[in-house]
Amino acid sequence: MANFIHGDQEPDNQLKLVDLHTDDLICIFKFCDSLTLRNLSMTCKRLHDVVREDCIWLKWSNRCMVTNQLSNEVLSRTSKKLEAKERCRISANWRYGCYRERAYNTHVRYMPWLYLQSRVLWISQGSNILAVKRLPEGLKMDSPLMNLKMGHKEDISRFVVTDDMIYSASSDKNIYGWSISPERPRPVFCLKAIHSQSILGIDCKRNILVSGSKDSTIKIWQLQETGSPNCTQTVNVSDRVWCVAVNPSLASIAVGSAGYNSVHPIQLYDTERGDELPITRSVRKNGAAVFDIRWESPDVFLTCGHDTVIRLWDLRLGRCVHAWTDPFNAPGYCLATDQHYSILCGTAHHGRAQLWDKRSTSSVQSYFGRSMASSPVYSLSFDSNQLFLAQDSSINVLDFSGYHQPGSHRADYSAYWQNKPQLTH
Repeated sequence: MANFIHGDQEPDNQLKLVDLHTDDLICIFKFCDSLTLRNLSMTCKRLHDVVREDCIWLKWSNRCMVTNQLSNEVLSRTSKKLEAKERCRISANWRYGCYRERAYNTHVRYMPWLYLQSRVLWISQGSNILAVKRLPEGLKMDSPLMNLKMGHKEDISRFVVTDDMIYSASSDKNIYGWSISPERPRPVFCLKAIHSQSILGIDCKRNILVSGSKDSTIKIWQLQETGSPNCTQTVNVSDRVWCVAVNPSLASIAVGSAGYNSVHPIQLYDTERGDELPITRSVRKNGAAVFDIRWESPDVFLTCGHDTVIRLWDLRLGRCVHAWTDPFNAPGYCLATDQHYSILCGTAHHGRAQLWDKRSTSSVQSYFGRSMASSPVYSLSFDSNQLFLAQDSSINVLDFSGYHQPGSHRADYSAYWQNKPQLTH
C-alpha cells in the first residue's frame, strides 16, 4: 500500500495518491470502511490529516452502536459530544469489551435505582436520593451535590427526575415530590397511603404522574402548578404491578405485571379514560413477570422480565415484532437504550449487563461489574463514554473512552453466542 500511496519506485510522471487535492481524497475515502480508514491514517501525515475530517467518518459514526448520539434523549445525558471519528473508536471499545472500571462500594446492601444526566448521576440508597457529580474518571461519591432525605420510612423502590422535580415511590405506600433547585431543594408534596400495598412502579411525563402497586392497581395523577397532584383515574390491573411507563405522547400507559391470575404481564391503558387498549399477546408462562419498560417512540417500546427475553413492541402492528433471549437464560431486571440500535439489559446474576444490537439476533457483549458478592443489576444507564451499573453493594462505572492499554480491561465474551440460536418472535 505504501508504494501505491507514495509512488515509490514508480516513474516520476505517475500521479500519486498523496498528490490528489484534499477534496478528491475526501470523496474517495468516503467509500472506505473504518478499518481501511484507520490503516490509511497510519501511512503518512498528509493522509492522517485528511482522514481526521469528520465528514469521512460521519456515515460510519451514524451506524455505530451506543455512540451514535442520534437521539436527543441520549444527548441530554451525555457528558461530551463526540466527533465522528471518536464515536467509531469508542464504539469499537464497547463491542470488544475494552474499558476501565471503578467500583464504589457501600457497607449496607440496597436495591438502588439510577437516573443519569449530563453532569449528575442520581442514586437512591435506602430512603435517600443522592445527586453525585460526574467526573471524567468516575463519580465524586465522597461529597454528593445533594443528599435528599425524601421522608420515606422504607427503601425507595423507584424514582423519576424531571427538569426541576424528583418523584419517589416506596414500600411505605407514599409518593414524595421534591423541588431540586440547586439553590434550595425542598419538599413540595407528599401523597400518603395512596395504595394499600407497596408502590413498585412510578413514571412521569410532563403533567402526568403514574404509580403502580402490589395491590394490583395503577393510579393516574394530574400534576398541578402548586399543591398536590389530583388523581384522575384508578385502574384495576388484576395482577401485581411491577413497573409503569408513560407514552411520550401521553396517550397511553404501559404496565408490566407479575403474570399471575391468567393476566398477561404486558397491558396498555388509555391515559384519559383508563380503558385497556388492544395488543396481541403471546402465550406466556405463569409468573413471567415484566420488570422494566422503556418507550423508544410513541409507537415502540421495549420490555424485559423474568422469562429472560427482551421484547420490542410496535403499536402500529399491535404486537411484539422482535425478541432477544439472554444467552445465559437469566431474568432481565432493567433496560436502557440509545433509541436507535443498542439495547443494554441488566440481569439477575453476577452483576452482568448484556449489550444487544437490534440489527442482529445475536448478543454483542457482556460486562460484569465487580462486586463483593454476586448481585443483580437493579438499574443501569449509559452515555457514549460510560456505563453505570447499580448492584446491591456497589455502583460500578465502566469507562470506554480510553485507548486500550495493558492497564485497561478487555473481556470479549462475544464468541460464546456467535452461532447460538436466538428467539425471533
